[in-house]
Amino acid sequence: MLNKSTQSQINWTVDNLHGIPWDLSPSEESYLHYEQLTSFIKEHVQDQPIFVKGRPKKQWLERFITNPITDLHELGCPNLGKLKEMFQYKHCYKHVYNNMRCALENVHLLCNWNVISNAVTLQTL
Repeated sequence: MLNKSTQSQINWTVDNLHGIPWDLSPSEESYLHYEQLTSFIKEHVQDQPIFVKGRPKKQWLERFITNPITDLHELGCPNLGKLKEMFQYKHCYKHVYNNMRCALENVHLLCNWNVISNAVTLQTL
């Protein structure tokens, strides 16, 4: 059993950083097994194009799906820190702290850059 202080730290991290329960086990229904990844991605993105930041992410996804995948880095997209400055982005509406690594915030920043730069045409996001 964890002491109260440690449990409090874990709860704060789950609630404010990533939302992944510390005790999530592979037997739980909400757990996504690696073998389910291809069908999970295909089900959620269907035939839509996918945008990533970085060649390793693109190469990793290409192993699982045949959707068109665009690496925004190859199109000249700046790093996320620069994008935050460009768009004067404070933090996402869900997180209280500015230094969070929020996937939703990253998507908004990358989408804003993509639309403004006209680097690629977005069908949907």
